[in-house]
Amino acid sequence: MVVDVADVRMAKAVVDEEEEQLKKAGIEFAPVKIGAMIEVPAAVLTADRIANEVDFFELGTNDLVQYTLAVDRGNDAVSEWFRTLHPAVLFGIKRSLEAAEQAQIPVIVCGEMASTPAYAVLLLGLGARDLSMTPALIPRIRSTLSQIDTSEARDIVGNCLTCATADEVEEIVRVEFRRRWPDLFPLKNLP
Repeated sequence: MVVDVADVRMAKAVVDEEEEQLKKAGIEFAPVKIGAMIEVPAAVLTADRIANEVDFFELGTNDLVQYTLAVDRGNDAVSEWFRTLHPAVLFGIKRSLEAAEQAQIPVIVCGEMASTPAYAVLLLGLGARDLSMTPALIPRIRSTLSQIDTSEARDIVGNCLTCATADEVEEIVRVEFRRRWPDLFPLKNLP
């Protein structure tokens, strides 16, 4: 888990060392791209600095939700506090995507958000373009996103980012998705 630029620089030093060993041994190798997993609040808060040191971001939404909200998703006693659509999570994703865009590096979003249709629409509205998921889920996400106008997703996200609670965000998602895309999002498929 990357927390700041020091972690990236340490990893780069290891890669440089290994590349030097390969050169000395006369072994050919391809250049290694260095990325950073953005999945803890410290990485989000320093994403602009990290982005200047790496070739890409991987945004891990499951851990980002867990660590942003300080809740153990595996603990049944507190699992209801694991709120994917909490405004702090959305702000963290937005900030990370903006830092990557500013540095002109790609971002791959993975985790539950990338593989859940309603969440994928919000990611689209936040500016995400590359989503990672198990192959079996690709057709469903592709089908959903192909029917969504990005500007509408952006409008919904804009409203969500004005919210103070996860309940408020979820209500906007339920109302707006049902109003705009009733055939795509039956109520049972919404948060």
